[in-house]
Amino acid sequence: MEIEFPEDDPELIHQMLLYLYLGNSRTPTSLVAEDGAPTMDLIRDAKLYTTAEKFEIGALKKKIRATYAHCFDAKNFDTVALPLADTFAAAFECIYRTTADKDGRLRDMVKTFAWAYRAYLMPREDFKMLLRNSPGFAKNMTEAMVEESVILGTQLPQGQYSR
Repeated sequence: MEIEFPEDDPELIHQMLLYLYLGNSRTPTSLVAEDGAPTMDLIRDAKLYTTAEKFEIGALKKKIRATYAHCFDAKNFDTVALPLADTFAAAFECIYRTTADKDGRLRDMVKTFAWAYRAYLMPREDFKMLLRNSPGFAKNMTEAMVEESVILGTQLPQGQYSR
């Protein structure tokens, strides 16, 4: 008997089944290989998170969030996150396009990371495109800016507005 999921990527289904039957998937437990190269695939893991969400596999979602958290940890920025920088915008876009609004955990992690490293990310063209093309992400970045101004007790610039 064969079960088909025509709308789903077969590789993602395979990874999901590996996790269900063996307790693991290709989502690495170590983010850096012996040669120092990052082993994480941000885009694949974002898609796998969406697949886990679709099939309500909370433990796999939790594992992927933990992997992202490790990647986004400040002490890992140079060794793990920085080598993956070329995939940030595509992975973040995938997360905002495919995850449910009600499950904001991974989105919150992305927002916090992107805001913390905005000085590095903002000049990048792919990041600028992400802000233009992903209203949810742009909204979250704006919220982070407002939250920081409130925490710091600063006021946002007031302009002359006319009707």
